[in-house]
Amino acid sequence: MKLVVAMLINQNNCYSNNLYGAIDIGTNNCRMLIGQKVDSGFLKIDSFSRIVRLGDGLDSTGLLSDKAIERTISVLKVCVQRLESHSVKNLRAVATAACRRASNVKKFLRCVENSTGIKIEVISPQEEARLAYLSCRSLVSKSHINTLIIDIGGGSTELLWVDPSSLNLKSWISLDIGVVTLTERYSGELFSFNKMVEESSNAAHEFIIENAVNKLSEGSEIQVIGTSGTATTIASIFLGLKQFNHDRVDGLSIPFNEVRETIQRLLKMNYQDLSTLPCVGKGRGDILLAGCAILMGVVSSLSVNKLVAADRGLREGVLYELLHNEGELI
Repeated sequence: MKLVVAMLINQNNCYSNNLYGAIDIGTNNCRMLIGQKVDSGFLKIDSFSRIVRLGDGLDSTGLLSDKAIERTISVLKVCVQRLESHSVKNLRAVATAACRRASNVKKFLRCVENSTGIKIEVISPQEEARLAYLSCRSLVSKSHINTLIIDIGGGSTELLWVDPSSLNLKSWISLDIGVVTLTERYSGELFSFNKMVEESSNAAHEFIIENAVNKLSEGSEIQVIGTSGTATTIASIFLGLKQFNHDRVDGLSIPFNEVRETIQRLLKMNYQDLSTLPCVGKGRGDILLAGCAILMGVVSSLSVNKLVAADRGLREGVLYELLHNEGELI
């Protein structure tokens, strides 16, 4: 089957099963989602996610390694099988920070298309921020004057500053830090946690000051939404879940003192012990701590009472737009 990359959906071109697919190829994970339009959202038909570490070594070499490319293609072949099993003919596949930075990205895109039939679109930081916002817009609470969305990825972190009353995205930035890049930069050592927090704080500082996020957080409670594996893992640990549960985690509001206490508990564990925790998993202990460092760095100058965990991200934003043809948000 030749998959169709649906950049824009023709309203008159309807398939019998009316299913759409989205693939998000990140620096750390490859995620797929298949859905069907229902009212103002979509019904999830199938989903799939695997760690591929596409950006492994990128920070030092500037290249996507052959092994990382092979891992990613192997996972994408599984995605194709699942897409074919549901007869999905409308797909948008996007790639983010690792592909934006890699000097051999054309080789990667060519290998993927030749091996799987998938045409990947390398999206801009602005498009990434827009889609991330689209995915979690329904979690923005109008009871707050301002909302800060923190999307911690493998190779970049997007900060979105939202006006809840109008749901307008007032400002955004894509920071050149992510869980994979920080882990590699600091060799994944526990004693580097404070250095990672400091780098993250410095990276976010200009955005925080320009938008007066720090001052506004002192005058009134701002809503902080974390849309990433970091936030959902913290939520799972907070709840004491033995296995991940989307319905319990997505939209959960966690007192921020509990977030800090959870992170302090994690810092007392080694990577092997971290990987044995339910909802963390093999190979995620190091990047979890990097994600925690980014979160704490971004909010270091803010007065934050709660963190809302969002188990949704780029693939949900892509799928929602395909199904509902959203206009520009930025």
